[in-house]
Amino acid sequence: MDVPNEVVEAILVYSSTKDLLQVCLAGSRLSAVASRFLYRNIPQMSPKRTINFLTTVCLSERKLATEVRVLSISLQGLPISTPIFEMDYRLIIRSTAHLRTTGSTTGENTTATLLAIALEKLVRLTHLTMYLDEADGKVNVWRLLEKCNFQLKLLLTTLPFDTEMVRFLETQNGLAELQIDPGHFLWDIVLPEGFLPVLTTLGWSYKVPLEIVKQLIKGRPVQNIVVFLNLITKAVGEILDIGPGFERITSAWLAFERDPTSQLLQAIAQYFPNLRQLRMCESLKHEVVSDLRSSLKCFRCLERVTIEGLAPSMACLAWTLLPIIKEWFEECKTLVYVALPEYNIGIEKKKAVGSIK
Repeated sequence: MDVPNEVVEAILVYSSTKDLLQVCLAGSRLSAVASRFLYRNIPQMSPKRTINFLTTVCLSERKLATEVRVLSISLQGLPISTPIFEMDYRLIIRSTAHLRTTGSTTGENTTATLLAIALEKLVRLTHLTMYLDEADGKVNVWRLLEKCNFQLKLLLTTLPFDTEMVRFLETQNGLAELQIDPGHFLWDIVLPEGFLPVLTTLGWSYKVPLEIVKQLIKGRPVQNIVVFLNLITKAVGEILDIGPGFERITSAWLAFERDPTSQLLQAIAQYFPNLRQLRMCESLKHEVVSDLRSSLKCFRCLERVTIEGLAPSMACLAWTLLPIIKEWFEECKTLVYVALPEYNIGIEKKKAVGSIK
């Protein structure tokens, strides 16, 4: 095959993971090129496959590890104190002897050691999602991340939000999106001056103290929020009343433990009066859609509404709701578009577009 690698790379950039795997079987040269693209974006996998990937990173040449840009780790159900295979552990320690591994994990045959060494090698990582087991709620963040040289743009994590996490985040001046759902946090934490200067998207769950949220928003250019609401245990104000900075919020993605009510949306409109985009993860029922209609008039700037998390089996029901959703435009004069992405349905102010897949 005489096609230059540059041309092959230009083609593979648009290939799916399935196609890349097929290319890897076509020969050693194509496999070497395709492997780099396969490792660019590592999706969330089972804990077992995640361990296999981390082991591969630790044992592979540095060049392979530097290809990873996006990494999603989910070790829920597998505490990082879990031992790894002794043989794998010995090979990893031998092959990474040149790395300055963390003092807390050196010599410990655990998943924490594996994770710390692998993250240290991913020097070009930009997007990291890390969900750990509930048993790891008080893990020492700094001991996992202190040797990491990557500069993140996005971090989604259940790691504790404490002084060690703040210490790590101080090194991430380019971080634009942070979503936290920690198993442990410090109530009286103080953020240093100049902390996360380009943060534009902040996400939190109902478990995060509102004071921490206020500190993260204060003095930072946050415009987008991602919030997981549980109104069974907390009032809406205890989760959304962020204080100064509320006027900058123009986009919100909200996930509900139960169906939202008209009163809840009115409260959201009150807390964030400048919302232009609203994304909701909820069930789709006639009574819910009809109830929300009257609350839309409370939004003075809302332009786009997206409803996500809908079951594919409800596709027929979605079409029956279109007339009700179209009435939303009468209640909210600024609204121009409503989207149901699971069904490939988009409803514009004057016409419906799209079709059910």
